[in-house]
Amino acid sequence: MRSILEFQDRIQSRTSQYTRHAQKSNITEKDEASLVKVQADIHKIAVLADEKVELAKRTRFLILKARGRLQYDLQRIQNPPESRPEESILVYSGSSRTPLQPVIETLKSSLSAPSPVAEVPAVVVAAPSPSPAPQAREGARESKRMLS
Repeated sequence: MRSILEFQDRIQSRTSQYTRHAQKSNITEKDEASLVKVQADIHKIAVLADEKVELAKRTRFLILKARGRLQYDLQRIQNPPESRPEESILVYSGSSRTPLQPVIETLKSSLSAPSPVAEVPAVVVAAPSPSPAPQAREGARESKRMLS
């Protein structure tokens, strides 16, 4: 497959030839055909450039993936199995990894720790005053009726 530089060199030579003939008003069918070839070469360059971009994206993804694996392996080497808890299951939160055992211990300690209980001040509620007897209420209603 040809490189982009080869396509650019062909485009340069064909366009310079076309401009020389155009200045002399001596454009032939061969010159017209070279313009079509130039357009085809430009299209090929665009396709190659798009492929390059896709390859760069894929390469970046693979490098980041390998970097994550290497960081995990390095952490395992720096913290040998003797110093790690038996259960080293990881909890994923976003893009970071957290060992499961510390998370479990944190949750257990928060549940088993006695929650601070604030002393509730004693509230003294005054006893309600006794309501008037039912007969007194009826008498008040009758007096209202008489007034109206």
